[in-house]
Amino acid sequence: MPRDANFNKKTRQIIAQRAGYRCSFPGCGRITIGPGEKAEDVEKTGHAAHILSASPSGSGPRGTGGKDAEARSSPQNGIWMCATHAGLIDENSGLRYPTSELMRWKALHEARIDHEHRKLPLPFGWLSKLEIATSPLFVPNTNIDFGKVTLLTGNNGTGKTAICELLAASCGHIDRACRWMPRRPDRGSFDFRLNYSNPDPGILRGKIEQGKIEFFLNGGPCLDLGHRFSIVFVESLWKNVSDLGKWDDLALIASGFGISRLRIAQVLPSISDLSLPFVNEYIIEDFYPEDDEDRSEISELSRDLFKSGIQHPQTLLFSIGCHKQPLPFRLLASRERSIAAMSTAIALAHVSALHLPTLLIFDLSANFLPNTLINAYANLLTEARFGFQSVFVSAREYPEIEWTGWSIARFSGAAPELKCDQTWWYE
Repeated sequence: MPRDANFNKKTRQIIAQRAGYRCSFPGCGRITIGPGEKAEDVEKTGHAAHILSASPSGSGPRGTGGKDAEARSSPQNGIWMCATHAGLIDENSGLRYPTSELMRWKALHEARIDHEHRKLPLPFGWLSKLEIATSPLFVPNTNIDFGKVTLLTGNNGTGKTAICELLAASCGHIDRACRWMPRRPDRGSFDFRLNYSNPDPGILRGKIEQGKIEFFLNGGPCLDLGHRFSIVFVESLWKNVSDLGKWDDLALIASGFGISRLRIAQVLPSISDLSLPFVNEYIIEDFYPEDDEDRSEISELSRDLFKSGIQHPQTLLFSIGCHKQPLPFRLLASRERSIAAMSTAIALAHVSALHLPTLLIFDLSANFLPNTLINAYANLLTEARFGFQSVFVSAREYPEIEWTGWSIARFSGAAPELKCDQTWWYE
């Protein structure tokens, strides 16, 4: 079958250079360039392998993903491999190594090269698989594989949130699993394993039963993986809107993250540094004047905030999309508020990932983002410049969204026989 998306010389060079001329296969890292036989010779042994097929019919490994020839011949669709692993990933029609996994390798490898190039500490790590041996929800031996970006989808009550809670508890947020720790033995128990690399492969075993949770690492007891992995878990930002008088804008958005309002202020500059879409600018302003003579003009809301313990209440204003005038976070429409929350989450995960492997979990069902914006974020988060993993949770699969490169886990059934059917969107 003729190929319409071959890499030209310049593209192959870009792919090789971004990989540092090293094989991107996990654990390999072989140098693919070096001195040749003669003094002026350079020997090259690497290959720019296609992630999506170079063939227009999609007959090659992993299909075309709906991408045209220009996209499939771009550097984004190439991964640099040594001669051995370039052939390995295409064996058996490429079924062993789906699109999402190759994109994960590429992102991790380029992040590693970037950190080495800039002489930064290397926070190399990845969560690869959750194996649930027994639980009160799922059929025995349910497995979920994680790509660079993963979508958990299924009707309400099919176990998606439970998966996120197990991940969060494993990474240091043990309170997220409290609802699965009843003292009644008839409620069942969780026995699960979380496979990860940091940078060497490892397995964390977790057991939740009769009011307690235990973790084991390398056969011995441990607290969790909080010292090796960071997690950003964004649930609903709307649960506290009905009681706005107890929150300033920073505290309101921080409540959806389960973190300090001061941490939100700390990461906001990264929104501008990363040039995230849809956000024009943000502004932090005091609720009240600093001059004591003007304290009489403090609004009722400011008084309530001050009384509730927020010593320095502030307004967080965002300019979103075509709305150039900055508005307080609490006064934004649901769509704009979700954009602000998503941008803050990406900034927080990005800053965290500079120093510690990081997982971002974002509940789409609990926040309002239209399809056009979800599609934009779906493409954005697969970029190599974001060195963290992402998990999105949604009751809908959004078939109109281009999920190319995402790992998709579909949940169905009813407890205690919930099932997970996993594929990669590359047809």
